[in-house]
Amino acid sequence: MIGFFWFCVRRGWLRENPTATMGSVIAKHVSTDYFPADEYAKVIEATYRLAEYAERSWAPEKRGARIGALTELLRWSGLRIRDAVTLERSRLVGNKLLLYQAKTGTPAHVPQALSEPQLL
Repeated sequence: MIGFFWFCVRRGWLRENPTATMGSVIAKHVSTDYFPADEYAKVIEATYRLAEYAERSWAPEKRGARIGALTELLRWSGLRIRDAVTLERSRLVGNKLLLYQAKTGTPAHVPQALSEPQLL
């Protein structure tokens, strides 16, 4: 915001910068955590209610199950959503998820990924 108002002063749109006396904004970092068990159970339950809106989707009878599976995959694998939706079935080896490390390109297994997730 300060930079924007300095730009306005330099362009002659303002005589003085109204933010000139402002100090730096200090943002407090609040770390995020997992959903508590009861909230996570509600999230999973909500994914299966998506069948109520079946008329708007492709393969409507499977939509709730697919979104539920995607949610579980995200939770237990730690994948980003883009990586999760493009995940190939060949990456699942037994009960492990085969991934490659970005820096080294070496394979890495996420142990027990999706084997038997617990609905805490």
